[in-house]
Amino acid sequence: RPRPKETPETYEVVYDFAKTPEGRVRLIISKPKGDGKHPAIIFVQGASPFPVDFTIVPTHPFKTMVENWTGAGLVTVATAASGGKAKVR
Repeated sequence: RPRPKETPETYEVVYDFAKTPEGRVRLIISKPKGDGKHPAIIFVQGASPFPVDFTIVPTHPFKTMVENWTGAGLVTVATAASGGKAKVR
């Protein structure tokens, strides 16, 4: 069953993955709407048990951080926590 996807009004969300020796790791990329180059932030959540996929926890403080960064013109590349369901095979 496909996961729900974020559809914010003020920025775009792209779901992708990065290849690693152990498999693929999910990436969730938030970027300002429109064309052009933007500086980027690599957002690594650390040891938090919460996902960076805000369709799962829509009120999480990480979402506010990403919205603020994207609103300021930054692209945010968030990596899902390794292990468990974060890896895409």
